[in-house]
Order: sequence, then C-alpha cells, then structure tokens
Amino acid sequence: MIDRYAPGLPRTIHFSIANLHFNISSRSLPIVTDYDASYKDFLASPSDPSADCMDISLHEKADMPGITHCTKIFETPESWQMLSDTTDKYIVFQSPDSTDTDPEWTARIDSNRQNINVFCNKKQLAESSNELGMANPVRYPLDQILLIHCLVGKGILIHAAGIVVQGKGCLFAGPSGAGKTTISGLFQNQTQCTILSDDRMVIRKPGPDFLMYGTPWPGEAGIAINESAALRGIFFLKHGTENRIKELSLHDFLDNFFKVSSLPLYDEKDLQKSMDFCEDLLQGIKAYELNFKPGPEIIDGIRSCLAG
Repeated sequence: MIDRYAPGLPRTIHFSIANLHFNISSRSLPIVTDYDASYKDFLASPSDPSADCMDISLHEKADMPGITHCTKIFETPESWQMLSDTTDKYIVFQSPDSTDTDPEWTARIDSNRQNINVFCNKKQLAESSNELGMANPVRYPLDQILLIHCLVGKGILIHAAGIVVQGKGCLFAGPSGAGKTTISGLFQNQTQCTILSDDRMVIRKPGPDFLMYGTPWPGEAGIAINESAALRGIFFLKHGTENRIKELSLHDFLDNFFKVSSLPLYDEKDLQKSMDFCEDLLQGIKAYELNFKPGPEIIDGIRSCLAG
C-alpha cells in the first residue's frame, strides 16, 4: 500500500489516467487515502488548467442529495447503479458487506462531465496523524466508472494487456482466462519490450494517431505503468493447440472488440458516440486472432506480424 500522507492529511489529491486528470478536493474534512501500490505511478501534480480534467469535490453525508425523484437507468450485478433526472446523472454505491441502509457514496455528474460531486458516508481516523478524515471514494470502482463516462466519444476502456514491442503498441485482448497474464509473462524478459498493463488499457486519439495507455487496474501480474504508445495492432487471444495468427475482417473485428470493451450501455446517445469512436478505430488499426499455446515460440510470430 502507498503510505498515507503525513504529517497531516491533504485536502487535495491529483492523479492521471490516460492523460485524463482527476483533481479531487474536500472543503470540510481532509482526505484519507490509502491507494493500492498500482496507483503509485498515476499520482500527479496539479494539472494545467487547459488539460483534459475532471474536478471532483468531496462532501460529507449530511449534504448527500435525495435520489427518490431519479430514474434508474443502469444496474450492475455487483454493487453500483446509475440514475438520472432531467439534468444530472447519479452513481450510487452500496457495499454488499455493509449493514448501513444509506449508500457508501453517491456521485453526481453534471451535463458537461467535468464537475463531479461525491457525497461520502464514511469517515475514518488516519493512523499516521490521529486526524479525522474522509475516506477517499475516488478509487476502484468509482474512478473507472468516471473514466468510462467522461471519455465517451473520445476514448474507450478495453480488457487487454498492453505491450510495446520494438516501439509498436500492441493490445492483447480477451475476457478473464483468455491469456492476458500469460502473454504478458512471455514478454517480460524480452528485449525492446515494455508491458504497460496485464489487464486493462485505454485507447484514445489525441492527434492523428491512436494511442494506448496503461491504467492502475492490473491483473494477476500486478503490472500498471502510467505510459502510452502509438497503437499498431490488436490481438484477440484464444488458447489453442498450435500457434496461429490470422488477420480479421471488419465484421469479426467488431464482434470481438465489443465483447471486451466497456461501453456506456446506459445511454443511447453516449453509446452512439462510442460506436463512432470504435468505427474510426477499426478503420485505422489492424486486428488479428491470436491462437497460441503457452511458450516463447509465439513471440517470434508476433514480431513477424508487426514487421509485415
């Protein structure tokens, strides 16, 4: 775990994922933060006012807004749901282990997606300074939900390992068990290779090229590096009895891509913007089906494919 800030607790925290800056502040209680080690590379200095950023204000439970007037638009099998009224969206989180009837936190997102207020139900005493603070809610899953929501039309989160091979960014995509951690392990000792993540990556297009970005949400290998690289290919992983790489048609590319992408299914307009982004991506990036059996032999095949 990252050490808590000491002496004294902060009232502002900054971190950055895929060049999207999270500026978190609290006017009342200071913030108790105990981010996992995977976040260490993503903590940042205050962002440039012109940067792509989200301003997130933390508030105490007493200020929590009522949501009985809202319409439920999305609910996960886990513990959070999204609601909306005529202007704003609300993300409500209730821990499955909690005995409290009130949400652990409620996040209100205004229509411009930049000003976000999070109302917290939880306070805790910081071990380092014996100071009462507010438990920081902007971590998984809230930070990931906000990232998906605020990147609509500008980027997308994908279940994939991200590996830079001889300067070329490659995504190795697949659901849990497809082999993302395995393929990352095969590349770990290879020369001219950098692994940015072994589980989740972000794709954005800030200029003429698509870039892939590491995230602080690693898989079993625990790899999370805050770097980016130009994206040159997406490999959809399948376990097989032999090593084989096959370029995919546009139709097969789409079919595979949507199965591993985090899409805003809760909003028709947002979904269309994300589909437009995906269509642009599919026109510019090659995709392959990668059947492989665990072993270093597949590395040469991937290198040859990238060189072709």
